[in-house]
Amino acid sequence: YRSDREIAMEAVIMDGLLLEYVSEDLKSDDEIVMIALKSNPMALGFSSNKFKDDEKLVLDVVSRCGDAIRFASPRLRHDKDIVLAAARNDGRALSYVPNFSDDRDVVIEAIKQDGRALLYADEKFFSNKEAMLEVVRMPQSAYLIAFASDELKDDIDIIKAAYNVNKS
Repeated sequence: YRSDREIAMEAVIMDGLLLEYVSEDLKSDDEIVMIALKSNPMALGFSSNKFKDDEKLVLDVVSRCGDAIRFASPRLRHDKDIVLAAARNDGRALSYVPNFSDDRDVVIEAIKQDGRALLYADEKFFSNKEAMLEVVRMPQSAYLIAFASDELKDDIDIIKAAYNVNKS
């Protein structure tokens, strides 16, 4: 059954993650993989390497599910455009591309999407006012003011932003 194209097609239509259970040959089948990815972008993890290294495809996948960056080829995990697209969709994608943890553009985009991305950023962002303002403006990450540099913990703009989030 794992090599039966019709069964595989029906399976990935229902749930793209079922690509995990099809034969290796079918994990390289363009039509089956495209249907699986349409159903669930995380199916990239079960596709053959040719898909994981396809720039256009990976850009589309991470734009819909930033977390899928973890399955991209090492080459594409070093492509700034792809990493930015992933970070804009899911700030925590930064955790899968540590080589970008000190890249201002990527870190700020990741933080704008999810302030908790600060936890995967280089320490220098703990003293970056722009980054910390983005972080403390979000209810789910305002507590991260604790990681701010001493100077920023005393910054009136940071304090006001954190206060405004917590009072609402």
